[in-house]
Amino acid sequence: MRPRKYVLQLVVAALFVVAGCNAPVASVAPIGYPADVRANFLEACSSESPMATCECMLNEFEANVSFSDFEALEAAGTDALLQDDRVMAAVLACVN
Repeated sequence: MRPRKYVLQLVVAALFVVAGCNAPVASVAPIGYPADVRANFLEACSSESPMATCECMLNEFEANVSFSDFEALEAAGTDALLQDDRVMAAVLACVN
């Protein structure tokens, strides 16, 4: 079983494949999620995608998804993530 912290990153990587692209769009970096959560997300995401794209998505999540919602989505699993409009908007904002 994969650790919970990697579920979101794997979903995001799958979304990149579906989108067929990986070019990031610049985004302003808000301060929001704890440093360890940010580091875990960026480490896992950057193993599948460019770091700039991962940073963009994390910034979008922080700007649009409360930390408690982020944790709940991650705990709920892949289906919940794929059905959340905020997750999809974050991915689409960072790839084109």
